[in-house]
Amino acid sequence: MKKLSLMEVLEGIEDTRRSRSVIYPLHKVLIIMLLAIICGATSYAKVEMFGKSKKEWLGTFL
Repeated sequence: MKKLSLMEVLEGIEDTRRSRSVIYPLHKVLIIMLLAIICGATSYAKVEMFGKSKKEWLGTFL
């Protein structure tokens, strides 16, 4: 059995959002959410602040 990376698992999740309102791919949103929560984010606003403050770093692997 092949072991999947976290990114491969997240990319396999079906995105049910309306395509016209999608700015970022779902797997990228999910990984940012996960990283923000691990770093202590407790609200959507804090997740947003995390994503914006780490944008350059996140861009190196997303």
